Amino acid sequence: MEALQAIEDNMATVKRELKEVKETIIETAKAAKSAPNAWATVAAMPRAPTHRDRHRGQELDEESQQKQAQRRQERAKVQVTLTAEGASRATQANLNSKTYEEMTERFQKIADKTATSGPPLTIGGCRKLKSNDIRFTCDSEEEANRLREIDWSKAFEGLEVCQPKFGVVFNGVPIEEINPRTDNLDNIAKEIGDRNGLKVVKLRTP
Repeated sequence: MEALQAIEDNMATVKRELKEVKETIIETAKAAKSAPNAWATVAAMPRAPTHRDRHRGQELDEESQQKQAQRRQERAKVQVTLTAEGASRATQANLNSKTYEEMTERFQKIADKTATSGPPLTIGGCRKLKSNDIRFTCDSEEEANRLREIDWSKAFEGLEVCQPKFGVVFNGVPIEEINPRTDNLDNIAKEIGDRNGLKVVKLRTP
């Protein structure tokens, strides 16, 4: 009887082990089926940016800034901007009270009186900017240059031509030369302007 009981115990153990093996095989098969999706998920996850990626991103950003500056320079060639920043409050109030049609008519009269030689100048219309400056957009650079030579204070006292501002990007400036944490950027901007005969309005780092 003892021998028979031992055989039954062994058979039970074998059945239990076979069941465990079978369950393991089933779980392994399920995992194998889901593995491609899991790898696809991992592959789709964004990887952490490397130093090379950051450097390339910085280059693209600088290139974009340079292109934007070039486009602004090209537009500025055919644009004339008038400012009343230094004018009296009475002039500024007078400008604010005028319609675009009234301002255009007055500007055209001054242009007609001034342009005594060469083709006539046409003020096609003006646009008031958020800064309260007034801007003409001309058909050519030559026409814009002629309009810049006009004394616009004859139209509205204190009104004058606003010199265009351009952004210039300098790459690779060592921190030993300009350190934004310790150096006074306003003083450096003035020094750069004095050396090159320019008026540098603002100097900033990325």
